[in-house]
Amino acid sequence: MKTPCTSTATGNDVDTEPYRPQSEPKIGRATAPRLASAQDVYEALVDLRAEDREHFVAFDLDVRHRIITRRVVHIGTLTGVEVHPREVFKPAIVNSAAAIIIAHNHPSGDPSPSRQDIELTERLRETGTLVGIAILDHVVFATGGYVSFAERYWR
Repeated sequence: MKTPCTSTATGNDVDTEPYRPQSEPKIGRATAPRLASAQDVYEALVDLRAEDREHFVAFDLDVRHRIITRRVVHIGTLTGVEVHPREVFKPAIVNSAAAIIIAHNHPSGDPSPSRQDIELTERLRETGTLVGIAILDHVVFATGGYVSFAERYWR
């Protein structure tokens, strides 16, 4: 039950309920699956492979890389998805994620990362460094397979 308190400065009621993430954990942590490879990520996203618009997804992970939650950060268009670091990291912070894995689909069927994908990934990695939540991988996937940034670019 919400317990409002009266602000002394304005006399207005102030909601004192703490912020709760919209993506509540779906799985108990002790039994949560572990994402150990890009193949594991690809298999976890089977339901989004044939979507007709780009879906940007984040997996919030605990220290053992077990899934805390999987969340759709944004749904874009046929050819792109716009994502801001705030939408990626705020829920991860609230969920006490130790790391995240990000992924998005390419409706074209070609999982090759675009220049925009590479630039976005670098911006998100920089933000992750600042907030202390590492991005372990960015997997671009499609019906025909996937490309892992960790495997292809970050060695």
